[in-house]
Amino acid sequence: SSAKEWDASMSKIRTKLDPVLHAKVMLNFEMLMADHYYDQGKTDLREKAFKNLMNWLPKAQLDDKTLYAMAKYLAYQDQSSRAIETLLPIVKTDRPSKDHLFYFLQLARYDEEMVPRNLYMDIMQKTADMYPKEFCELFSKKKMGIQPLEDYEVKTLYCSSCPN
Repeated sequence: SSAKEWDASMSKIRTKLDPVLHAKVMLNFEMLMADHYYDQGKTDLREKAFKNLMNWLPKAQLDDKTLYAMAKYLAYQDQSSRAIETLLPIVKTDRPSKDHLFYFLQLARYDEEMVPRNLYMDIMQKTADMYPKEFCELFSKKKMGIQPLEDYEVKTLYCSSCPN
């Protein structure tokens, strides 16, 4: 009941807060609620908390570094599709950071429904072009391993980009 009271209180003071600040507060609230519902085994309410979190995300106007942290949090919470959704607008920009690209590629390779093959390969090519040395290191035990190289198109890109 205290969570419901807190939510009701936030609704009452919403008009007194800057909308971006309010969205950030609500993001934190939804993360706490997702953890709380996980501990209680209430998967339906946990799912609702994650849906709410994703609705607040664009309103919070987070910087890229914080969005990266949010994506890592979501993936840790077994919400990989939501982590991909969080990173997708960033990796589609002209100059995304290598952290965003690498983490996205590691997650997206398991979700062809959310990230179609052509988009995945475009982002893989962008990563190879922007960060050639680091791209080669992506296929290491610490990152993605060599399993993605079973894909002929990925292997071709790797062989054409990496000296080893």
